[in-house]
Amino acid sequence: MQSALETNTWVLSSVTFISSRATIINNCFMEHVLKLYVNGCSFSYGNDINNKVAWPDFMEGYDVINQSWIGSSNKRIFRRTVDYIENNAVNDTVFVLQLTDWFRDEWYDAEFDTWIGMCKNDVVLDDMSYNRSDIDQEELGRKVKNFVHHSLLHRSTRTVEQETFNLLNTMIAYFTYNNIPHIFTGMSSRCMPTDNNVKIIQPSNFAKPISIIAGNNIISTSDTHPNETGHKLFARYISNEIEKNI
Repeated sequence: MQSALETNTWVLSSVTFISSRATIINNCFMEHVLKLYVNGCSFSYGNDINNKVAWPDFMEGYDVINQSWIGSSNKRIFRRTVDYIENNAVNDTVFVLQLTDWFRDEWYDAEFDTWIGMCKNDVVLDDMSYNRSDIDQEELGRKVKNFVHHSLLHRSTRTVEQETFNLLNTMIAYFTYNNIPHIFTGMSSRCMPTDNNVKIIQPSNFAKPISIIAGNNIISTSDTHPNETGHKLFARYISNEIEKNI
């Protein structure tokens, strides 16, 4: 018959073994959690810098990397996505890119060493530099005014269609060449390619745009960003699309 000391020692050893095994299992599980990379505009970032709520926040079961930004252009979305891929291990990552208004633009300013975006008539500093104190806002405003004037004169519908054709098909080819699972969605239907405007050269995964899934679940009639319910609906929808297509 075992003594009380021997029994306690056996129990403690068993508990230690179970605890250690649970830790190992948990660590193994965490190591294989699928990462979800998201890039888009305010429809994927949230419409308020200080109080952002968007569908990536409701993607349960994923380790989410969200590089979306308010007022983002497709140029910025693709640029930042490629930059992330080139500088990170992505073998366990699914990419969801949300296309936005084709007329938005960006350029690199060597003087300020930053990317500057244009959303309608507004300047949009990249998220990596929007709060920099060393940027002369007056000088920046002058440059932006000239850039916006030039852009409004020369960026016709046909121009942005050709630009989107080049950007999107190049991005698809890049994903395909690197065997990266991906899905494209959009802010709204007008941001999505069709055979009448931007023809897709090779097969890719396209989901319905956010505004279609969110429906009438918007912030207000004057602010058509999805509200929390709309974002939750899209999160559920895109989760199903990932399961079906990836």
